[in-house]
Amino acid sequence: MIEKHIRILGIAFLILFVLVLLTESPAFKKARMPKEIEVSGELKEENIGKIVLKKENQNLELRKTNGLWIVLEDTLKRSADKEKINRVIENLSSLKGKIVSKSESEFPSYEVDDKKGTFLTLFDKDGKKLFEIIIGKQGPDYLTNFVRFPGKREVILVEKSIKPHVSNLDHKAWRNRRITEFKPEDAERVEYIDKEQRFMFYKEGEKWILDSPEINAAQGKIQNYIRMLSSIYSMGFADTINVKEYSSKEPFLSLSITLKNGEKQGLKVIEKLDEDKYIVKKEGDDFSLYTLAKNFVETSLKKDKNWFTYEGEKEEVKKIEEVKKQGLRKKK
Repeated sequence: MIEKHIRILGIAFLILFVLVLLTESPAFKKARMPKEIEVSGELKEENIGKIVLKKENQNLELRKTNGLWIVLEDTLKRSADKEKINRVIENLSSLKGKIVSKSESEFPSYEVDDKKGTFLTLFDKDGKKLFEIIIGKQGPDYLTNFVRFPGKREVILVEKSIKPHVSNLDHKAWRNRRITEFKPEDAERVEYIDKEQRFMFYKEGEKWILDSPEINAAQGKIQNYIRMLSSIYSMGFADTINVKEYSSKEPFLSLSITLKNGEKQGLKVIEKLDEDKYIVKKEGDDFSLYTLAKNFVETSLKKDKNWFTYEGEKEEVKKIEEVKKQGLRKKK
């Protein structure tokens, strides 16, 4: 009798052992895992004309007009942050994921229901709907995201984190603050105008020319100036002032940069808004007026032509030495 029980236990143990081996094998696990599916194809910014974001009572509309992204503030158009929009599109492009649920009762847990989810729709240049999805909460590793297609029951865990890029639907969070954005090495020509003078830099090979080859241009100063011009951020906006009204005013100074590909960037510093700020109009932007700090405009942007020459450098050195000498005399 005992031998019979031992045989039964031995057979049961053997069966359990075989089952554990099978269930823990890579082949079984692979078959048990959810199948990866394609959620979105390749999406390119140049093919998109409008983005609409909705969550509960919040609505945000981003629209492209003449190649420039704008954000609608009620009925007013404001320049939008292209860099931020690009990040959203890149995160939505070529998405792959796995279905983790098909239960409608679990939608709130994944935040893909009508109340908690963020509805995002992409349209092409002709207003045709390209892509629509509900963005839920981030995955447990914060590198993934739960999403759902409107009208579908499948909750999908995708391999990118999307929610942080669309969590704020306040139009102010999507406003553009960049006035210039280019690589310094891509600049080919810079034109400078203020009320007292006008000059330009242009590139010949690796050398910068200041108006003409006869002028002894200080290469380091020109390169540093262009580096500074390549990334100018505004302090804020002057939304109470009409853009068209200020377009015709004579500026305090203006700068125009031509790049290798023929693109032009630039700005017009129009006039003081108050004691601390100047109003600025960005080239090609008819939707927003920006502001820059008084010190930045008057010290960093405004320059005398002679400042960019080696002769000007020598004069600066002399002035510095003279100041030092005067300081030594006072100490004595």
